[in-house]
Amino acid sequence: MSQPRRGYSITNENGRHVARSTDGDDLAIHSVYLPRVLDAVDAFWKVLNNIRSLRDLDQSTIDSMPAPRWLRDWIVHPTSHVDLDAAYAQGAC
Repeated sequence: MSQPRRGYSITNENGRHVARSTDGDDLAIHSVYLPRVLDAVDAFWKVLNNIRSLRDLDQSTIDSMPAPRWLRDWIVHPTSHVDLDAAYAQGAC
């Protein structure tokens, strides 16, 4: 069973909650904690809906964003998955 949220479909896969974009982007956000995934989807939505292009951002703008550090790091170095548990273990919240 999947749970929709802001353009993502969240499923439970082997004890991990995984949010995947429903618009075809190759991005998976995952954690063992559902609230962490829900908050991450909200953070992506808030930040990415308020900027025109990731390419237009300079480092000072990224550093001043009201967003978790893992998301600011992802903006600089986008990947196809975000492991929230690893990011939080490193203090990137």
